[in-house]
Amino acid sequence: MQNIINYSLKKGVAFLKGRDRNDKMTECDPLNKFKMEIMEKNKQLLKSNLLHLEFINQFELYLDDKNTDHFPLEFLIELDRIKQHIQVNTLQTSENLNRQYAIAI
Repeated sequence: MQNIINYSLKKGVAFLKGRDRNDKMTECDPLNKFKMEIMEKNKQLLKSNLLHLEFINQFELYLDDKNTDHFPLEFLIELDRIKQHIQVNTLQTSENLNRQYAIAI
């Protein structure tokens, strides 16, 4: 009987299962482990980006209640630039994760 490779998405590592059902599963694909580490970092980056967007959104709501004449125009422009940059990063990270999950499955 041939050895069977099992992919565990939950653990993110490929395992080689021996012929005997009682054999312990062992890691056999360090490349897959590396890919899963990259996916985990991308998930953390996505979470961080979403938290930044949430903060900016709350700050914008705060600014809506205030008179924006008290804030320098440069500050407001920079805030908008940062928001756009984070939005683009969030979309790119999300697309990368979707692509990586599609490949993993």
